[in-house]
Amino acid sequence: MSRLLNRDVCAGCMFALLGIAGLWLSQDYAFGTATRMGPGFFPRSIASGLTILGVLIALRGLVAASPAVSMDLRAIPLVLGSIVVFALLVERAGLPVATVACIVVASLASRDAKVREVVLLSIALAATATALFVYALGMPIPVWFG
Repeated sequence: MSRLLNRDVCAGCMFALLGIAGLWLSQDYAFGTATRMGPGFFPRSIASGLTILGVLIALRGLVAASPAVSMDLRAIPLVLGSIVVFALLVERAGLPVATVACIVVASLASRDAKVREVVLLSIALAATATALFVYALGMPIPVWFG
């Protein structure tokens, strides 16, 4: 039983289930061909790859020994709370502030998070997200307090 509850088997099953869900959700879209791709080509290709990757990771976990799954239950509300913080702040405070707040709240879920790393990561991700989504893609997301 412990071989079924190691990290690789659990992660592989999660990836495979997400891939299967993606295949099921995209079944109504026309697939098309490689030269004339339909709206379902990309999601079904990604979902198929995710399913295959998940199966391979799970099989590797069954064959090779990997650490058992351990979960810190305090991480779940903090990670979910970081998503809520982002959703509440992105329209009011702008994308960079919401991104930094999201990362700071999510980092509280880790006992190993270092302040310097969290600050550097949040600044880098906020700048990257703003450059990509607002300036490169032109999405109508507020940058500063709106």
